[in-house]
Order: sequence, then structure tokens, then C-alpha cells
Amino acid sequence: MPLYDGDPADPYDVWTRVLTADYWRADGTLHNGAFSGKHVITSASEGRPWSHELSGSLLSLVDNLRRESEEFCAKLGKQFHGIMYQTVENLRTDGTGYPKQSPFPTDVRYTPLNGKTAHADLVTFKTGQEDRKEIRDWLQEMIQAVRSEKLPAVCSMRLAPHFPSRSEPAQ
Repeated sequence: MPLYDGDPADPYDVWTRVLTADYWRADGTLHNGAFSGKHVITSASEGRPWSHELSGSLLSLVDNLRRESEEFCAKLGKQFHGIMYQTVENLRTDGTGYPKQSPFPTDVRYTPLNGKTAHADLVTFKTGQEDRKEIRDWLQEMIQAVRSEKLPAVCSMRLAPHFPSRSEPAQ
């Protein structure tokens, strides 16, 4: 089934985001700086029904995660430090705050951008600028990450029984 701009991602897909800086803590988790800054959690693009967005990609639409991540970093003049990721199913919440759920509704939406057909945003609903710290804290708890040398661990998620076959974006 084709994906259209703004469509919810398949729950068995995986949302990914390239790490362009060394945000690793000694225990192997990400420092909250990975989720901070004015270019990380941004206000939604005009006309979108959500409040905030965090850019990333859908693994099912990425041909070669390492190559595309390294190319992305090279364009920014940065080094590739790894990938943050999580299944869409775990990022789709109703905002109840119940175990591991955010206190605000969240989802992953397909949002192709400037020829990047794998682009997808992790989005929040009903949040304001004053909620950015709470969004960051929830992300720090929910998002997993691997260093660049462990990238095959993320790519192996394509082998999961219900992982979506590559669906082509709608024309």
C-alpha cells in the first residue's frame, strides 16, 4: 500500500535518526544533549496537525543505512557517530502516561522531504514550547541507539516477521 505525505507509519517499521555528534555516555546510552537544541525537537511544519517533530527516516524505505547516514553527515561536514532508533509501535502513544507512554500523544508520520523518500517525523500532539523538556526526557527513556560499528543490529530488524515490505511512496 503506498504511503502518502502525513500518513502514519506501519507499526512494525523502525524510525531512525542519524547521530552527527558524540552524545554517548559511559554506560552506552545517549546523553540528553542528543535530544536538545533548537534543530532537534522543532515546531511542526505549517499545516501539519501535530505540534512538534523530530526528523528521521523509516528503515523500510532506506536502501543502505550506513551509506545514507555517512552521506548525510558528509553533507553537514560532521562525523557519523551512530543511529538512534525505535519501532513505530513503541513510539505511537495515546498520551496516557501509563508505563513507558508519553504524557502527550505521539506518532511517526511519513513526511517525504526534498527528494528524501524515506523521511519520517516522530511527532507529538497537544504540546507547546514549554513541553520540550518533557518531550526530551521521554525520548531519552524510549529511544535506543547504536554506535556506527554496531549498525548491523539495526539493519537486522528488517528480518522481523512483521517488518513491512518496502512500500513505495505515492506518486
